Amino acid sequence: MTNYREQRERVTEVTKSLRTFIIEKFPDAYNNLLTIPGIGSTTAIALIAEIGNFNRFETPCEYCSYLGMIPWDHSSGDSTRTFGVQPRCNKHLRPLLVEAAWIAIRKDAGLLLYYKKHAAKNNKHAIMKVARKLALIAKGVVTNNKPYDPDYLQSRAEIQQQQKPKP
Repeated sequence: MTNYREQRERVTEVTKSLRTFIIEKFPDAYNNLLTIPGIGSTTAIALIAEIGNFNRFETPCEYCSYLGMIPWDHSSGDSTRTFGVQPRCNKHLRPLLVEAAWIAIRKDAGLLLYYKKHAAKNNKHAIMKVARKLALIAKGVVTNNKPYDPDYLQSRAEIQQQQKPKP
């Protein structure tokens, strides 16, 4: 029992020192990540610690591939078989983002609608889609250095609608 307590105390010490380091070195990224529904301090710290520079990924597909949140397929000749999510991934971040997605659909109406849209087919696949969307939102808030805006997509659609030429 004492070995368990010692290990638990050591994990707590390391977590505290990592949190202190992240808050000192990356305060904007940390605070912006905390504005995203479902992402708490542990997930924010893990994202920053594991990814580091979010700009190192040139495309969203590269980023999601690193996280293991894109379908895995096998192609040979004309046939292509699609499987579940990629087995090669960051084993620490994907489970954190899936758990964050379950919380996010309870807190954000837009993410809940997105989940419901895909849940009719398969709720496990739907939560992975929400987790992928959450990961892309996290990349966006860190790279743009702006807090999460739940009305961003709606306001962007309204702006695009206004800019369309009227016949």
